[in-house]
Amino acid sequence: MKIIPTHNILVKNNIFNSLIEYKDTRYPDVIFYHKNNIIYFEFNTKSNNLWCHYDKVWRIFSNEYTLEYSETQCVIKNEVGIHTNWGAVTPVCPFKSRRKRWEYIPIGGQ
Repeated sequence: MKIIPTHNILVKNNIFNSLIEYKDTRYPDVIFYHKNNIIYFEFNTKSNNLWCHYDKVWRIFSNEYTLEYSETQCVIKNEVGIHTNWGAVTPVCPFKSRRKRWEYIPIGGQ
């Protein structure tokens, strides 16, 4: 098992600073969290899946700390648990189809 200095990585990388919550009527069970018109997280309140922006969130752990997928999930889950009240989440790295969907969420209209 790798020892990773993970405490407050998301805070140190300004992930949680100024996130704005957005709900879209097309996705009633989903809450989007964005900053500067970029979606950082998509949280499904029914499945507890937390889709994470690859470049802004996931890559910080997987690349900089050379973590495997399941290790990245575990670290993000712990970090999110410390800094939010989202409850038990399952972090997921978005695939191309998910990222494409985010392009059509009108978060910039706020």
